[in-house]
Amino acid sequence: MADHTKSCVVLMFLMMAFLEGSMGAVYTVGDSAGWTNTGVDYESWASSHTFKVGDTVVFNYDNESNDVIQVTEENYNSCNSDDNPITILNSGNDKIELTDPGTYYFICSFPTGV
Repeated sequence: MADHTKSCVVLMFLMMAFLEGSMGAVYTVGDSAGWTNTGVDYESWASSHTFKVGDTVVFNYDNESNDVIQVTEENYNSCNSDDNPITILNSGNDKIELTDPGTYYFICSFPTGV
């Protein structure tokens, strides 16, 4: 069962990566605000971009109050970062290359994070 104490409702976003394109672009999640709890609507941010295989997304954040967890769609929908996360990142400046087409799901596992 999901730990509902995590504040994941606005903390996450999804990205579609398409199989076109050869030179990868670099996108900073949340633009200048980064991956923070400043009220950025990450779903809107992600929807305003067209991501392609080979692109890189950069997460900039304070690693004492945020992290980046890549999860499955099911765990995204239940806001569950504990059940077999795909990737756990916590450097404060993480880069993820989109290597496969599809939807990528990211959340923050901190209760007061993003």
